[in-house]
Amino acid sequence: MSVVHPMHRGPFLRYFLEVEPSFASPMEWILASNDIEVYYVPKMGQRTDPEFYMATKDGVLIKFAFTGDMTGIYKLLKSEKGSSVDTVVEMDPKHRFHLDRGSLPVNGVVDDKAKSGDQILESLVNYAYSKAKSVENPNARGMARNFQVLTYDAIVSRFKMLEAMQSSTDIIPDQSPRTIFIKAGDGCVMECNYCPEGLVRFKPYSMTQFLEHIQNTKSALTDILGKEGITKMNEGFINVSDIGWLDLFHRTGRTDLTSVEAVRLMREYFPWLEKIGTFIGSSTALALSEGTDGIRYVGSKRYNTRFFETLNGKGNLINRLYLGVETAHTEGSYLLNKRINYWQKLTATKLIQDSGIRLKVIVQLGVLGKGFYPLGKEITPENFVTWEEATDITAGWINEVQPYRVLESVYQPSPELPINRLIKDGRIVPYDNPEQIEQERKRLRENIRIFKNEFKVEPRYEDFLPKKGGQVIEYRKK
Repeated sequence: MSVVHPMHRGPFLRYFLEVEPSFASPMEWILASNDIEVYYVPKMGQRTDPEFYMATKDGVLIKFAFTGDMTGIYKLLKSEKGSSVDTVVEMDPKHRFHLDRGSLPVNGVVDDKAKSGDQILESLVNYAYSKAKSVENPNARGMARNFQVLTYDAIVSRFKMLEAMQSSTDIIPDQSPRTIFIKAGDGCVMECNYCPEGLVRFKPYSMTQFLEHIQNTKSALTDILGKEGITKMNEGFINVSDIGWLDLFHRTGRTDLTSVEAVRLMREYFPWLEKIGTFIGSSTALALSEGTDGIRYVGSKRYNTRFFETLNGKGNLINRLYLGVETAHTEGSYLLNKRINYWQKLTATKLIQDSGIRLKVIVQLGVLGKGFYPLGKEITPENFVTWEEATDITAGWINEVQPYRVLESVYQPSPELPINRLIKDGRIVPYDNPEQIEQERKRLRENIRIFKNEFKVEPRYEDFLPKKGGQVIEYRKK
């Protein structure tokens, strides 16, 4: 019989915190038995998602998402040299599991060479599930009733569903077990030479396609999580490279789906969502905001906030937008085939913020390498733009914008990308090693001056980029 303990932390978890302080966080002890302690860990500070910790007397810590997905297993090791914590398995934002076979055994789950990674994962999830079931109490009060975990079959079903719903070029930032995403188009209109999504011609969804996707998604998630479980997924994302293109294509009769109608349908089918976000581009933001009565302007063009105010719906529709600035250096931006300047990008962000929509900006690290020679200029020393100069301009732009999040994306080289021609021609001088990218990251962060309590820089945006392969990624540290 499980009970709720008034104490903050029990001995099983305390052992882990003594060895691995990074696990420490404000938490609530919600369930316990003779060999298990369960804690609720709310989202706070750098923690973007609430989760549950389950510590066992056997020296194992298991993490579960609020939705019930097992997200990690950690093992406490003791030796004459001291104690340490091994990561046995962890789930990434794409719902793939990174399994360290060298960290086994864990409570009877051994590194059986005859078993595949999927089979070992199944054994680990079943072990975690059985432990959790021994203390689960859906009739309890408070947060304890929310501790209900998923079976291995449910986890696999969700992974397969996610794979079926995304194309090979889709990017869904901040994806977590709580994210419901609905596809509204394929590919991208922009032809940014560093991005694989630009290799696929943009095709907006019709109203019928979008509605069908919503209905199928809700049905599948309800089957996997249950009617109550799906409501724990409280963040929505409209999966399209730039939601503004729906409206621009609608104007020319190439789709009957508008951005506002897409968000309204999302809200209708998932009324419990606390956040709904999507991508927007600077060029589309400006194109959809032109008006002679605008109070924002660039050159002779004036812009108003009516489009974004309608999209926001007084906070009930879109309340988060992601804008890729990549670099605020105008010549660097043109080199990446993003033909929009510093001031145009700045104006686009102000239109979004003026309408009450919260803004996250995405910067590219490493894409311009050690520096570059602008288009239209000779490749000579006096024309070389250093990485330091480009980084400082981007940091200055961020300081003017004052977003509430900055997402760092590390450039991912690929042989089919058009940017390779610029590198081959000497127009871009690439970095020699990954450490130089970290120098760029450090300089950018040091020059950002935003003092909002909620502001933070989120690294590893590339974790959300499309990946190939199965659900289990195996490696061995030992």
